[in-house]
Amino acid sequence: MGLEEFEQDKRKFPRATFREAVQYRFADHPASSGTVGFDLSEGGVRFRTEEFLPFDAEVVIHLQLKAEREATLLARVVWAQKVPYGDSYHVGCEFLENRENVFPRFVVKNFLELHQT
Repeated sequence: MGLEEFEQDKRKFPRATFREAVQYRFADHPASSGTVGFDLSEGGVRFRTEEFLPFDAEVVIHLQLKAEREATLLARVVWAQKVPYGDSYHVGCEFLENRENVFPRFVVKNFLELHQT
């Protein structure tokens, strides 16, 4: 089993390409930043940013799910990786399993089911 297969086996939820607007901010800070998503699952999102986000930081993620839906979720940074030869980072955030996220996670799940490629 290669590393890529091992990584896939660890995932709870399948990933889908997601190239829509993402806004994020630290949970304890009102200013937000915007970017474009990279991929999305029921459990989290990956996006690219110029800003380093530290491991385990709590962030509020606002997703533009095509024109018809939006979802705002509390998440935590589970990994950040510098993009080679650039000044940006790929960041992976896991949606928290809390009461406030129940409906937004359902919206994300529904979006993914309707837009699978």
